[in-house]
Amino acid sequence: MKRAVVWFVIVLVLCFPLPALASVGVGVGTGKIEVNEELRSGGIYKLPAVVVFNTGTEAATFSMSVTLNETQPQLKPDPKWFSFSPSKFTLEPGGSQSVTPTVTLPLVTKPGDYFGYLEARPDKTVQKGTAAIGVAAAAKLSFKVVASNVFVALMFRLLSLYNQLKPWSTLAVIAGATFFLLMFINKFINLRTALKAAWKAGRVRK
Repeated sequence: MKRAVVWFVIVLVLCFPLPALASVGVGVGTGKIEVNEELRSGGIYKLPAVVVFNTGTEAATFSMSVTLNETQPQLKPDPKWFSFSPSKFTLEPGGSQSVTPTVTLPLVTKPGDYFGYLEARPDKTVQKGTAAIGVAAAAKLSFKVVASNVFVALMFRLLSLYNQLKPWSTLAVIAGATFFLLMFINKFINLRTALKAAWKAGRVRK
């Protein structure tokens, strides 16, 4: 009887295999990003891309953010300075996505060495007993901000926006310059016409 029960269980397992447990995982292909360029207040800088991998066994949606170490000796960047393209994306198991981080420094930024983590995290959490644990992977980021006054910072902001919006910014500058040139030419022609009219009126009176 016992042998018959064992064989029955084996047949059930072979005919109806148990579903494999799905896992959630994430990895990053860049361990450390060190910005060699000295950054200035007001500047908008594109950082090296971070490649995110889905190391789990199921599709997942991932989000990017900046996290900090409360005990770090370096200055802490404000997470609001950063944006990511794309900021959220879905990956199949084994898939990858290149993410471009951008840091926009305020017009008044404390100079010094900054450090933080560019973190990738799946929206889904991992259940450990009764607790839900978030899975994440991060690349270390370090950069230096040099001292500059508000006027220089404003200049860098305008220059960064100009470079970021190319070629539309170039077309806008050309259009603006053309508009002012036409206005100048029109005023010059009107002034010349008025002077000629005044000169002729003066000759007629004589």
